Amino acid sequence: MMSVDKIRRLFGGAQVTTTPKRDEAVFKEIRTAYTEAVQDRAVPCAEGAGRSIMRRPIVRVAIAAAVIMVAGIGLHGIGGGTPAFADIVEPILAAQTAVFKVITTTSDGQVFTIEDGQFMHPGLARYTLRTGDKPDIETITIRDYVKGRSLALSPSDKVAVAFEITNRSGELDPRRINAFKELRDRILAAQKNPDEGVTYLGESRIKGRKVVGYRLAEGYRRTTIWADVETLLPFQIEHSRGHGGGSPKTETMTDIRFNVPLDPADFDTRVPPGYSIELMQMDESPPTEVDVVAMLRIWTEAADGSFPASLTRARVEDLKEIAATDKSPGLISASDLRDPAYRRRMQIRMAIWRASGFVRHLPEEADWRYVGADAVLGDAATPVFWYRLEGSETYRVIYADLSLRDVAPEVVAAFEDGADQKH
Repeated sequence: MMSVDKIRRLFGGAQVTTTPKRDEAVFKEIRTAYTEAVQDRAVPCAEGAGRSIMRRPIVRVAIAAAVIMVAGIGLHGIGGGTPAFADIVEPILAAQTAVFKVITTTSDGQVFTIEDGQFMHPGLARYTLRTGDKPDIETITIRDYVKGRSLALSPSDKVAVAFEITNRSGELDPRRINAFKELRDRILAAQKNPDEGVTYLGESRIKGRKVVGYRLAEGYRRTTIWADVETLLPFQIEHSRGHGGGSPKTETMTDIRFNVPLDPADFDTRVPPGYSIELMQMDESPPTEVDVVAMLRIWTEAADGSFPASLTRARVEDLKEIAATDKSPGLISASDLRDPAYRRRMQIRMAIWRASGFVRHLPEEADWRYVGADAVLGDAATPVFWYRLEGSETYRVIYADLSLRDVAPEVVAAFEDGADQKH
């Protein structure tokens, strides 16, 4: 009896799942195929006869056919075989358009619903957002990443916020050109090593539909893809993120249809007539230390002088920390475009994105450190962040009064000792 690994190698790495019952069925089919292949040939049962027979092409082909028929290697619907992972994810890998609905639940129970979600390659997206506490208020968001424009509309009160990308450099981010790019990358990585990254979940029922599922696991992330048993088209995609990736949350994509006709006019980012408009810019130039200072200034202003506990945490978690000391309510949940909290939230998110981007891209030898969690805004003698680039004889240090200075390594060493003593 061949092992599963040998069968995979024999058939070019095809996905194989097996059970004792299926093993027995495979063996019976192999025995039948062998008997039919050699019944017209009288072969003495001498030593080595079995090896001689197995070298005959007709026998090998017959046995291979039996294995495929019973084990279901990549052939769903034949002999009750397991649907292949490749068949289920193929529509995701090939999608040029998609419509869907997404329900997001955060760790504190907040629910955000994206209705009428639409995607069109390259870089076009449109969806209607509602929050659980204000289901009657909707915000329509339209994005054209290739042109560098986005639009948020509040139809009930005719308010629009237009976003424009400035200072682009280099090639466009593939993840933002195609909404499924990250999921596709994870699928392709899992296909290279299915034994480690893909788990077959068997059959289940969702909303009365009979489905079959596979789960992709990578670190703190879990993605489950459920497909219709008959068509093998993706029916529901579930994402979950644990504490290792920031604030835990789950996202469930339902009502999915791929490669449906969509009207490009629905992705027009021009402000409709009759709307009041506010313009916001999103800077995509490479972030610098100036962005860290800018973020700390915005943060401390919003958080009554408090500094963030970290420079690299997830944005939602950061906003919650600000909201804990922010004097104006609704910083996180504001969905009304007229609400100043909505605009402030967008400004803070963009500032956090640029500052954390600068820190994340610092090389390991930059020897950076952030110690501002307990700092007091305005203290010119207390450092909150420092780093040193390769070839530099000094460190760049940001102080609690948000000034930037060049500092000798021995001074930074004293900062290190003081920070370690506090903790």
